[in-house]
Amino acid sequence: MRRLRLLLDANVLVDAQLRDLFFTAAERGLIECRWTEEILAELHRTLIGTMGRDPTLAGRLCSTIRTFFADDEIVGYPPLSARDPGDDHVLGAAVYGECDVLVTHDRNGFPDDAACEQWDLEIFRPDDALILVGNEVGADVLADVFSEATLNLRTPPVSLVGQLRRLETVAPSAAIVIGAELGFDGYRELLAQTQKSMDEAQARQADEGTPEPSAEANFD
Repeated sequence: MRRLRLLLDANVLVDAQLRDLFFTAAERGLIECRWTEEILAELHRTLIGTMGRDPTLAGRLCSTIRTFFADDEIVGYPPLSARDPGDDHVLGAAVYGECDVLVTHDRNGFPDDAACEQWDLEIFRPDDALILVGNEVGADVLADVFSEATLNLRTPPVSLVGQLRRLETVAPSAAIVIGAELGFDGYRELLAQTQKSMDEAQARQADEGTPEPSAEANFD
C-alpha cells in the first residue's frame, strides 16, 4: 500500500469534520498531510474573519498542526501560476512538496488535469480525495477512521449517524461508502445503486470515447 501525500487547501481545513478525517488518517500513518505556513495563515484568517471563531482557539488549532505534523511542513517552494492568483502559493507548494494530491473545494482555481500531469499531481475535491484514500487503505479502514474521528474528537459527543449525514453534504460518495461499511440502514442499497450508475456511465463513456472521471471509486 502506498502512503498518499496530500496537501489540504485552507478551504478544506476550515471544515472541522474533513480536517479531522484527513488528520486522523495521517496520525495512523495511512496518509501524509502536508502543510505550509501560508496555508495555516489563510486558515487562521478565515476562521476568525469569515467564520467568527475565537482567535485563541484558531491559534491553538494552527499550533497543534505545526506540533503534531512538524515533519510534513513544506518550505522554500516557489509559487506556480494557478487560474486564481491567490492559489499560486498552494499549487507551488503541492508541486515542490511532491504531493500526490492537492485537496481543494476550488477545483476551477487550478490548472486542468492535463496540465497537472507534468507534475504527477492530481487535484481533487474532498469527496474524490476520500474515495481515493479509501481505495488505497480499504473502505473498512476509512470507515474506522471516520468512527475514530467522530467518537474521539467531538465535544460534546455526537452520533455516528448524525456526523455521517453531515458528511453527505460535502463528501456524498465517501459518506455512502462509510455508511455501508458501518452497516447503517439504507447505505448498502445506496452503494449498490451508486455502483450501478457508475458502471452504466463508464459503459456510455467507452461507447462515446469520452474520458473517465479523474477519481474512480472502487466499491468492491
